[in-house]
Amino acid sequence: LVILKQNNQVLATDTTDALGQFNLGFRAPGSYTLDYLTFKPWGGVNATDALGINRHFGNLAPLAGLPLVAADANASNAVNSTDALMVSRRFSNQINAFPLGDWVWGTLNLNLVNGGSYTNLLLQGLCSGDVNGSYVPTGP
Repeated sequence: LVILKQNNQVLATDTTDALGQFNLGFRAPGSYTLDYLTFKPWGGVNATDALGINRHFGNLAPLAGLPLVAADANASNAVNSTDALMVSRRFSNQINAFPLGDWVWGTLNLNLVNGGSYTNLLLQGLCSGDVNGSYVPTGP
């Protein structure tokens, strides 16, 4: 599901087709953001991700970008050993969800201009806890 927003107000939504294409209609020039959701299952998280979170917390291998967002499993706005423990507990089926949710997403900012065409937009998402980005969901 792709969501077009302007000033945090939802203007349009569309579901991508099998090729990842979507149409949010014609829009006036201006600044917009694209948000997205998926209905694909959570996965790809294991003890290696918990180790990656602990290595970040110990400043041995700092995370950045979307992996850093995905590391904050308890949604506390800080990444530490508590997040690594939650990842380990979910991987071993001791818990079945994170306060952060199942997926985290980057935000894509668009500056639309008259006559502009926007193709090959890179929409980025990771399963929460999957700091090494190992999960590749199957299917369209």
